[in-house]
Amino acid sequence: MPDVVVVGAGIVGAASAYRLAEKGLRVLVLEKEATYAQGSTGKSAAGVRVQFSEPLNVLLSYRSILEYREIPEAAYRPIGYLFLVPEAQAEAQEEALRVQKALGSPWRGFPWRRPKGRCLLRRRAWPTPPSAPWTGP
Repeated sequence: MPDVVVVGAGIVGAASAYRLAEKGLRVLVLEKEATYAQGSTGKSAAGVRVQFSEPLNVLLSYRSILEYREIPEAAYRPIGYLFLVPEAQAEAQEEALRVQKALGSPWRGFPWRRPKGRCLLRRRAWPTPPSAPWTGP
């Protein structure tokens, strides 16, 4: 009899099952597909970033990135993100940036640019692996 039943074997279900089993729990994973990662995980572009406005999302994403770096099969490559931000949303983007910086996010940013006055461009690249893992607040 399992201690825990995890429904779904995408990245969230698989990671949850792995961590629970690490703690010594007996885990049963239920998946409707023939194998793992066949739903949204397998169909995603596999991008990960810390550019969120909510602190919890920033922290969860960064800790996930640290995990991916340690799993050779994940083939993690930090390639960065390019955001096209309409000027009307510039203030919200700046506020999200303040949240990320307050949490100690180690990203490298590039200045805002206004191509043809239509939108703001911001490219965020992930830095090389930190010498000491960032754990947030």
